[in-house]
Amino acid sequence: MSQVTLMIEPADVIALTPFDGNIDVDNLKPMIFIAQTTHLKSFLGLNLYNKIYNDFVAETLTGVYQTIFEDYIKDFLSYYTSSLFVDFGGIKVSENGLHRVSSENLTSLDSADSEKLSLKYVTLIAGVEANFKEYICDKDIPELADKNINIETQFPWR
Repeated sequence: MSQVTLMIEPADVIALTPFDGNIDVDNLKPMIFIAQTTHLKSFLGLNLYNKIYNDFVAETLTGVYQTIFEDYIKDFLSYYTSSLFVDFGGIKVSENGLHRVSSENLTSLDSADSEKLSLKYVTLIAGVEANFKEYICDKDIPELADKNINIETQFPWR
């Protein structure tokens, strides 16, 4: 990973999802990184992302930006991380190839059940996005002046 400060910790993901507290946090961090640097940037737009990220790193988040972070970004990142982890978390890549991690005391989900679970997290993400769009509609946020946020909340799996 490049030098990026993660905006949430694995403990945030665990607190907001049914993930077990014994999960290896080192396996969650790459998923948080992907959710933050790819999906959150895309959702917020680069200007708003940079404003919130820089203020977060400097510990100077205030006002509407603090609200966006606390009420929307934490949830967005936790749910996106969860979806990514469900999709990729049980797979390890080593010099010996790809391996599915399993435990002798647990039964692994088949791919169809895993996909259903991932889609449930995507539905939660869509809810956060819709709530965010409603929240910002009457706010003066200069970083969003040129960004039109269009969110599709109709999903074929409903």
